Amino acid sequence: MKVVCPKCGNLIDSQQEDNEYVFCNECGSNFSFQDGRKTLVKRYSAYSNLAYRYLTTTGEYDKAEEYYEKCLQFKNNDFSSIIGIALAKLYSHTLLETHFDQIIPVFEKYEISLTAENTLLLLSFSGDVLAEAKRYFEDVDERLIKDGKFIATKYYSVYKKSLNDLREVFSYILEAIKLGDEEEIKQFEEDDKIIEQIKEMLTEIGNRAKIDFNISEEETILEENSVSVINQEALKQKRLFIGVEAFSGILFLIIIIVASLTQNNLVYLFLIAPALTALCGYLFYSYWLKKNTKS
Repeated sequence: MKVVCPKCGNLIDSQQEDNEYVFCNECGSNFSFQDGRKTLVKRYSAYSNLAYRYLTTTGEYDKAEEYYEKCLQFKNNDFSSIIGIALAKLYSHTLLETHFDQIIPVFEKYEISLTAENTLLLLSFSGDVLAEAKRYFEDVDERLIKDGKFIATKYYSVYKKSLNDLREVFSYILEAIKLGDEEEIKQFEEDDKIIEQIKEMLTEIGNRAKIDFNISEEETILEENSVSVINQEALKQKRLFIGVEAFSGILFLIIIIVASLTQNNLVYLFLIAPALTALCGYLFYSYWLKKNTKS
């Protein structure tokens, strides 16, 4: 079992047991097996949190993948880290480099057991792939097809390949889901209908593959070919903050109007409530933003 030296941070494959001590060849120190395990868990958590921030907040996908790889050094075949690497591949795609063909190799590189927890992770990941596929198709339809023609040969070639890559990815996911925990699948299906959505996506991919597009006579290259990835959590927090501030502002105005109409100065004391609400909302959003954007 792996442990980490509390003194120098060296990762060690130890044969010791809980009540024994481990010797570090790097710094020459002795430490208890339990301390080594605690240090490993702490280091893993730090790397995992950092990788998640790079993935979902800063959009630095190379760094996210790097730190998820480090997590796998601490926990062999850690499925949450494997999913993180696959998402980094997925989110970094552009209209010229879709990366859909890189997803399956990520999973096949490791020995994965679809426990209840891992099944839930796989189902959630399936939803992410669906969202990115839909976003990619929307981007293709909006930016790459003009008057029923593709704007350039290179984009059309990538598009045709991407259809095949996505078909393989979703077929792979469907087969993998069959090996997952039945209770988790049943519960997830009741809310998200993920299997039904995947089958519908495969039908759409098949229909798109049947369409042969011509290429525009004057081929056009987009200056910016990236596909934006929306940070849903950040968007949710921003909307919540705006809602709280708007509510506080409206309540503030209502109190002022009531105080003016009633000529009762005591009513102005109620201005404390919306002011505190607005302040708390601002402080919470500032704290959340700082916590989730620092690297």
